[in-house]
Amino acid sequence: MLNDFALLFARLFIAGLFVWDGSVILRNIDGTLGYMEAFGVPGILLWPTVILQVGGGLLLLLGWFTRTASVLFAGFALSTAFLFHTQFATQGEAIHFAKDIAISGGCLALFVAGPGRFSVDERGQ
Repeated sequence: MLNDFALLFARLFIAGLFVWDGSVILRNIDGTLGYMEAFGVPGILLWPTVILQVGGGLLLLLGWFTRTASVLFAGFALSTAFLFHTQFATQGEAIHFAKDIAISGGCLALFVAGPGRFSVDERGQ
């Protein structure tokens, strides 16, 4: 039972991060687009990013397609780390890099553990 609550909170914390970040992008489309393009990331990836962050975050929140969303977020966090946060001479960038690596690890752990009992995925079993 304790494991199920831990998995629930893990899903909520990770989902909250991605849903929040997706909402920040939606409130600053032009700024985000400029930021992405400054790092050589094509602007066409803006909307798939928003869909992944908000939609995938909601999937994690509900515990629905949890393993799929988790592995996608693990890859997303790794790519974000290596695309945007490799200026290690700047402490803030080094912290963001480490944070993204840690988020990826948490997502992989969630992928392995599954969503827990308090999830839509488990209700269908």
